[in-house]
Order: sequence, then structure tokens, then C-alpha cells
Amino acid sequence: MHAQMGLLVTRAQEAEAARAELAEHLQQQQQQPQGPTPAQQEMLARMAQRLEALEAGHRRAVERLHEERDEARAAVEALQMQVESERQQAAVAVEEVDLCAKAKEAELNARMLSLESQIHWLGEQNTQLQAELVKASSAGGDKENSGSSTAADAEQVVELSHKCAALEADLRRAKRAEMKLQALLFRMRSDIEKAGGSCVSFDNLRDVRSLEYDVDMLTQKLKRTERLLQQQQQQQLQQQGTTVGCGTPSKGGSKAGGPLANKAADPLADKENMVQQRGLIGGHPNVNPRW
Repeated sequence: MHAQMGLLVTRAQEAEAARAELAEHLQQQQQQPQGPTPAQQEMLARMAQRLEALEAGHRRAVERLHEERDEARAAVEALQMQVESERQQAAVAVEEVDLCAKAKEAELNARMLSLESQIHWLGEQNTQLQAELVKASSAGGDKENSGSSTAADAEQVVELSHKCAALEADLRRAKRAEMKLQALLFRMRSDIEKAGGSCVSFDNLRDVRSLEYDVDMLTQKLKRTERLLQQQQQQQLQQQGTTVGCGTPSKGGSKAGGPLANKAADPLADKENMVQQRGLIGGHPNVNPRW
């Protein structure tokens, strides 16, 4: 491109010089009174042909330069379109990487919550089993001291030992899983940094998921407590109904019932007291209540 521009400038200069030389010769011929000689006319004709050739070459060079300029513009537009396409593809790739990172992050959070739940449950089971083992050991020691140890207690102690061993194995597996999870978390943070993501957002999301897990655990604990309360209330109602049904006095007197009859009659007495209190509160005309 630069070489052709230089050639075009050179040809333009040559054409301009030939034009100036031809104009000078024409002016000299006009100044002569006898007119141009045949030799001068031939030289003028050659100079005119040379000027036409130079102008024709100049025009061709200009046309070629315009064509190359158009081709260069088309190439630049094609390159711009290619760059724009590559930019869009890069944006799509970054978005896909971001979505993949978010999916991995969600999967990682789910695994973390699952492992934390398992660890929490295993910790509760371990505490419960250790308490049962201590209780069984103390009971077994008392029975050994008193000389009344049984095979059932020994089997229970062995079973509790097996449970504790299995629980310890589960805890070791959970610990290894936790270490693996921490390594995976570190690698995920590295991948997010390489992909141009924000580790601060990742940490914030992890904290949010941790709080959501705590809320879920408290909700489950509340539901378990409500179920236990309902079961206890139902058991109390069933016990009260059974006690009332079994505590009806017979015509034979109160000796046959014994203490159980007295205990069964307590709810009836409570109901009678409640009826009397309601009568007092309702303002019975024959009763003067003392508060």
C-alpha cells in the first residue's frame, strides 16, 4: 500500500513536470514569429503523447488505489465483525462459566448442609449412646458389686460398645468428608477467581446458606418438640381416661379398691371441685363464697 502510494506520487510529479515542460515549449513557440518548425512540432507531439501516457498511468494508479482502499475497508469491517463475534462468544463463555460456578457452588452448599446435618445427628447419637453406656456401666458395676450381674446386661454393654465403635467410624468418615469438602471449597474459590468472579459474593452466599441451615435445624427441632408435646398430651389423656374407667367404686365398699381406687377417684374429685367453683363464680344464691 505504501509502495503504491509512493509510485502514484512519483507518476503525478512526472506528469506535472511533463505538463510544465510542454507548456513552456508552447509558450516559446508562440513567442517565435515564424511559428514552430517541424522538429519542434514532432517534439511537441512526443511530449503530448508522453503526457497522455503519464496521465493514463496516473488514472490507473488512482483507480487501483481506490480499489485497494475499498478492499482494505471491507477487510477492516470483516475484522470488526469477527472481533465482535469473538467478544460475544467470550461473553457467552464467561456467562456459562459463571452459571457452572453457581451450579457447583449450589451443589457444594447442599453437600455442606448434608454433611453438617449428618455430623450434628451423629454428635447427638454419640452423646446419647455415651450417656447410655455410662448408665449401663454404672448399673453393671452396681450389679457386679452386689453379685447379681446378668447376661442381658453384658449383651447390652457389648451392643452399646459396638454402637459406639460404629459411631466413631461414622465420625471419622464425616471428618474425612469435611476435610475433602474444605479442599473442594478452596478449589472452587480458586476457580471463581480464575473465571473473574467475586470471592466476596461466594463467601456471603456461603454465610447465607449457613444461616438458612441453622434456621432449618431450629425449625425441625421445633417440629420435633411439638410432636413430642402432642404425644405426651395424648398419653396423659389416655392415662386419665384409663384411670377414670378403672376407678369407678363398686357396691362392696372401698376396701376392694385400695390405694388404686383412691387414686382413680382423684380426677372425679377434681371435676366435682371444678363444678363447685363454677357454681360459686356463677353466683349461686344459697352460697356465700369466701375468696
